[in-house]
Amino acid sequence: MIMDDFKLISKQVIPNMDASATLYRHPSGFEVYYIDAKDEEAFFCYQFKTYPSSSNGVFHILEHTILSGSEKYPLRDPFSVVSRSSCNTYLNALTFPDKTLYPAASPLKKDLDNIFLIYSDAVFRPLLRKETFLAEGIRVKSNPPSFDGVVFNEMLPDSLSHESVVSSHSLRDLFPNTM
Repeated sequence: MIMDDFKLISKQVIPNMDASATLYRHPSGFEVYYIDAKDEEAFFCYQFKTYPSSSNGVFHILEHTILSGSEKYPLRDPFSVVSRSSCNTYLNALTFPDKTLYPAASPLKKDLDNIFLIYSDAVFRPLLRKETFLAEGIRVKSNPPSFDGVVFNEMLPDSLSHESVVSSHSLRDLFPNTM
């Protein structure tokens, strides 16, 4: 693995996994946590801290928009193409209240390398098209009044669940400056 400009921060053995873990940090603050294990499955994940100033879903919308084409792969949805032509065992993106993840896994090194290239380009060089943002975002239609959008439809079931509403309000009350 080429790690130019990265500084070794820590190394540790993980005995119960028969693995070793190494943490590297770039001067920019970018970190790489590498686990070397005897496992058929290869996995990577980009993780970003995304602390919202409100619960308007902006990071969830950005998660969808980022994965909708990049400089090198300007397709509308490169990940549906990858899913159909890959042996991946996991390919997704997830937004939590405090972070956004872009994980992928495959048992084939060449396959994971291809997925890695597509994810890396999407995450660091997204096209961020206005029409994609509008389709993924939460839209208000005026005649008749209604809401629409991919993220809105994904988030809707949470707003209808008592447990989710209580959980959301509890988190807001416990951590008032983070949501």
